[in-house]
Amino acid sequence: MSSNRHLSRIIALQSLFEHEFRSRAEIEGLTSDVNQIFNRNLEVYKDNLSDDGFARDLVEGTIKNQTKEDELIAPAAPEWPIEQIAKMDLTILRLAVYELMMKHEVPPKVVINEAVELAKSFGGDNSSKFINGVLGTIYRQSKFYDPTEDHKVQREQGQNQSDVEPDPKSGSESKPESGQPKASPTTSARRSSSRQVQTSQIADQSAVNGKAESGESDSQVESDSESGQAESVTPTIQPRSPDEVGSELESETETGQSIDSPAKPTT
Repeated sequence: MSSNRHLSRIIALQSLFEHEFRSRAEIEGLTSDVNQIFNRNLEVYKDNLSDDGFARDLVEGTIKNQTKEDELIAPAAPEWPIEQIAKMDLTILRLAVYELMMKHEVPPKVVINEAVELAKSFGGDNSSKFINGVLGTIYRQSKFYDPTEDHKVQREQGQNQSDVEPDPKSGSESKPESGQPKASPTTSARRSSSRQVQTSQIADQSAVNGKAESGESDSQVESDSESGQAESVTPTIQPRSPDEVGSELESETETGQSIDSPAKPTT
């Protein structure tokens, strides 16, 4: 059944693309009758297609609702006006939008996946990404959108839940700050233990340094005290008698020296 529908979409796509090309070719004598085009393409695949009803409905429905389809495509691809979109990409989009928004016979994710596969087979290098993005936008903005069927939303929700970790103190969940890696309980315990060890080592080292400085100060005081440098002592001047001063003057007069002048060298 699925293979028949996939083949039906291929026949419908080829018929719609040929009809679009013939309609715009403006060649005299070139017919653009969509039924004639469809029947010719159907003849090629008649041995592999058991029922042509699904393919015929796709062709007729897409052409009938083309104006509505373009109105949905345009806002979903604002940087690409309808007339600038590649004809094969535009045909795939119209076919998928009809099946997605008007027909409602196949689940949305199946319709989008089928359109992406058609783009890979018949479109350009970037056609599949472009069509997937446009159809995804159209579907999410529609009233038929169901978040439970959206794999992208489910992945985002799963990532958000994995980023939330319980708070053991309050019993609630807290999210880590943006850009900050989460630390496991084992890692946190190791970091706390390491900080405690470092703090203890710093305290011990400070105590040792304090004792060493105290010991140096005590020994310095003792050494200074022994050498007479610990404190400044003012010498006591003993008064001399006039006789002592006179005898000192007489002695200096004999040698030719004065008290205030330095001694002259003898020759």
